[in-house]
Amino acid sequence: MRTVLTNILLLLSFGAQAAPVLIYGASEEAKLYLKETYSASDVFQSREKDGLPQSIADSLKADLKVEEIEALKSKFKLIIESNPTQRFLSKEPYESKQWALNNDGSPLVKRITDIDTISVAGIEGEDINISKVPEDPSNKIKVAVVDSGIDPRHPEFRGKLRQSPMECKQLRRYEQCLSKNPEKQCVKDLARDMDGNGYPLDCTGWNVTDNLGVEGVEGGSSLSDSNGHGTHVASIIAAARNGVGIAGVIQNVELIPVKVGTGSSISNAMAATDKIAKAVRYAINAGAQIINLSLGWRFEQDSLLMREMIELAASKDILVVAGAGNDGHEAPVYPCSYENVICVASHTVNGELSSFSNYGAHVDVVAPGEQILGAWPTGKRSRFFTDDDNYEYLSGTSQAAPYVSGVLARMLNLGLSPSEARIKLFKGARQSAHKTVRHGNIDLQSSLKKSTSSFVGLKNKSPALINWAKDSKSFLLKLENLGKLKANARVTISKADESDVQLRTKRFEVELGPKEELSKRIYIDAQEFSNADFLFKISIDGQHETKEYFIQAKALNIVDGSGSGIAQNVSELYADKMIQDASFNLFTDHSNSGYQDILVAKKVNDNQFISLLKEDSSGHVQKSWFKLEEKSPIFLNLSKVDLNLDGTKEYVVTLMEVISSTEKVTKFKVFDDEFKPIETFIAPDNKYDNSLVAMPGKFSWIKRNKRMVPAWIGVGERPESQRPNYGIWESPKPELKINRIYTMTPEGIETIALPNEELPLHFLYNKDSSDDVVVISADSFGFYKRYSAYRVQEKVELIEKFNLTPYIDLLNTKPLPLSNAKGDNAFFYESSLNSQKLVSLELVDGKIEIKRKLVSSHNSDAVLRVLSFNGEQAIYQTKNHLGFEDSLIPSRTGARRIKHNILSNSLGLFLSDSFSPGIGAELITLDGGKLERRASGQTFATKGCSFAGLSVSDVQYFICPFKTKVVQVAR
Repeated sequence: MRTVLTNILLLLSFGAQAAPVLIYGASEEAKLYLKETYSASDVFQSREKDGLPQSIADSLKADLKVEEIEALKSKFKLIIESNPTQRFLSKEPYESKQWALNNDGSPLVKRITDIDTISVAGIEGEDINISKVPEDPSNKIKVAVVDSGIDPRHPEFRGKLRQSPMECKQLRRYEQCLSKNPEKQCVKDLARDMDGNGYPLDCTGWNVTDNLGVEGVEGGSSLSDSNGHGTHVASIIAAARNGVGIAGVIQNVELIPVKVGTGSSISNAMAATDKIAKAVRYAINAGAQIINLSLGWRFEQDSLLMREMIELAASKDILVVAGAGNDGHEAPVYPCSYENVICVASHTVNGELSSFSNYGAHVDVVAPGEQILGAWPTGKRSRFFTDDDNYEYLSGTSQAAPYVSGVLARMLNLGLSPSEARIKLFKGARQSAHKTVRHGNIDLQSSLKKSTSSFVGLKNKSPALINWAKDSKSFLLKLENLGKLKANARVTISKADESDVQLRTKRFEVELGPKEELSKRIYIDAQEFSNADFLFKISIDGQHETKEYFIQAKALNIVDGSGSGIAQNVSELYADKMIQDASFNLFTDHSNSGYQDILVAKKVNDNQFISLLKEDSSGHVQKSWFKLEEKSPIFLNLSKVDLNLDGTKEYVVTLMEVISSTEKVTKFKVFDDEFKPIETFIAPDNKYDNSLVAMPGKFSWIKRNKRMVPAWIGVGERPESQRPNYGIWESPKPELKINRIYTMTPEGIETIALPNEELPLHFLYNKDSSDDVVVISADSFGFYKRYSAYRVQEKVELIEKFNLTPYIDLLNTKPLPLSNAKGDNAFFYESSLNSQKLVSLELVDGKIEIKRKLVSSHNSDAVLRVLSFNGEQAIYQTKNHLGFEDSLIPSRTGARRIKHNILSNSLGLFLSDSFSPGIGAELITLDGGKLERRASGQTFATKGCSFAGLSVSDVQYFICPFKTKVVQVAR
């Protein structure tokens, strides 16, 4: 069959003329004959043969006709192949646009907006360097692509997908049945597991998010790719050299597509990680030798099952490759930070790290990932590559990872073991421009020349953790010998940052056997309120080479209920065992009682229960449980407020019940001081259907009609009760949807009109504890506006009118994205080069005080957002950094996904563990005019403790049911 294919390929490409071929398995006699008769020559010079299998190293190349090939095969029993991976054969039509395969130094034109581009000068040779390396046509490598699916109809995948003949035959029968019969009948009659692997109808792969309808089977056979991500990734590895489109890294490959979602960023990642783990399990069962994972998630979303599947893959010598992420920070992401996963960052045409690429000590290698041309699902229109809708440009570490998978597949194809391939990949990488990347930019030719006898490397991937509460502070250093021979090495440790930490251990000797690992605890000395992030340099001086690594370490203030951590205050918790594994949220106390009460929520057998942890001088005492009628409510607002102004405080739980995508009902639950439900109405029947205007979860409480009512500013119409009464012969005027102040009352929703039909724009936050609610308004929609400040309670009272110059438009300006602190009333109004212009409004001694600020970055990054502003100073966000004046620290969250809370009592930020990409929460404060992540604020809950929230006094609250304690962590 192979002979027929070779002949067909040669005839199609060259007709009856001589065609370039590769010749394997030639004896010395045959070599001499071929060189004398057909001018054959060696593919590799002697210096290039190091590390190659003998059969590959001795290969020849020549130009032969079809009849000459047949005669030589008969005469010498040779393997003669038309090898399409060689540079001397004709290229694919779009291969010149694949700089990752052959970078000739041409500039890369990058699109930065829909109309703007920049040019990046290329450096010749900054590619994966595969062009002169042949493949063994007799050894196909199985590569699983766990992604958004694949388009099996795409011409680039013809003959590239693994197939189970029995399952494919049964799948065709099943699909024919569906065209004539109900699905349930076809599932019953034909959805059978023909090859006995536990996955019925898995002709080419598996979809773990599908539901075939077979009892006991999770998933199905549909692999369609509506997103395009998986198709693109798979083509980078294996696109066919067939005269169409592009070329993949390896031709002798079988792809195993495993569908897990619709893209690299999977929603609800906490649940998705277990799905991905099951996808990895399928890939292992299907015989994958390499698993490509162009996806990732934060530590908080990690799963034990996923870690177990990666360990299982490692135990079977399966290589797992993952992308490092595209948020431009050094914080660990998973599965990239697993010790048995090869983590891949992205570089551009000049070999430097791509601006979007994550980096850090957990990143193993770097590969091309910027403006990568790949296959695109047929029938889906491409956006950036306009020559052909079947192809598209994408950028990201999702594109870099498959280049590494492809290069590893090339090494396995040449007969190397997975361990040898890993060592060669690391040792052959070109030095990276970013110091914390472990090994550098991948290079296949360089890798093949490296020895694999011994290789002592750093095993740590995630930041080494330091329990900052202990008197003796330390972290665990892990080394491993990946090689097959015993290795001796001298290890030297030094600081690689400006921290005040001192190392007690600086140098030691190791002797490791083949595959042996070593864990050694490194002790340090540091101040209690030190910065939380550390960087150390590890130099490993082996018998034949010296290798430098960097290891990140992170201090954590462990919260376990013992109170032994830094700045921790522990109080008693009087509660039943049902609060174990519950979730907790803080009430906002509008009565200023000085106590912090906490809501408990727990789901039991599909029923939602809530309870109260009420604080008094003895600690937190649990009140009785209350069963909600809503099965899966979303808690919007928790308030402790004196509703009836009678001196008695009520607890108001505002929640949303999602009936459908278009029907969402806001509900109010009111409880007395002992958390017993009472019939006090905030809305008619304590429900609001959000039909007139959407009610936000964040609202103010104001005094109206001798009671406290929720109030907010929204865009909508007036309720029917407040519209004019038109006579029988009058035509009603259309109701305008404009800015209005809305209040919720027991009688229904109402609006509060401002004098002269002024437009309410924003509530101002008040620093004092008065009940005043201040509204800023504008007198028109026009370009020139005059602004007013009104005090809104029982009556609407003018405070003053003011101007902000005609160029500041608060109608179209939003407050700071994180303005939830009292007194923080800043607004963006103009971007200027790398800066942001702000204006802040504040009520001081009965007057509006106006302040302006130009916030600028002190490096080349533009200021994208200002996160916190106190009227004088600001913390800002660039693309990859947080800044304060000229102090910059890595942001660890993308500018489009800001999840910080701002501190109420000082300039600073808090990022809960739910949104932190690393381990534990983050508190970012100022120290000596510089931003820092102080160790005391980097909390991590263990032993059943749970984070409840950040209070208005900037205290972190934790509930520890097993220790029956409530822990408060102050700044």
